[in-house]
Amino acid sequence: MPAFLIPLIEVCGAALSRLFFTRAGQWLLTALLFLGIQFGSQKFIVEPALSAIQSAFGGLSADTVAWMAYLNVDRSITIILSAFASAAGSRMILKRIGPKS
Repeated sequence: MPAFLIPLIEVCGAALSRLFFTRAGQWLLTALLFLGIQFGSQKFIVEPALSAIQSAFGGLSADTVAWMAYLNVDRSITIILSAFASAAGSRMILKRIGPKS
């Protein structure tokens, strides 16, 4: 290997490592922000809404509840409610955070 390539490779390696670590920090902060938003929306929006739905379904007969469990209605309600509540909670939290300008 020619001697003039070694410093060039070192400079390129340093630039790429700096770029990677800068991007890795942004990716890590984005992941932590996402996890915080998901935890907040799950804890403060989804769980109270699910308990309200459970109390609304509490007066159903045993046969109706058995059919709903057989047809996985409870799982589908949970999935749909979680998706809507997480999206609404994320928008609410991101709007609250707002752009830092």
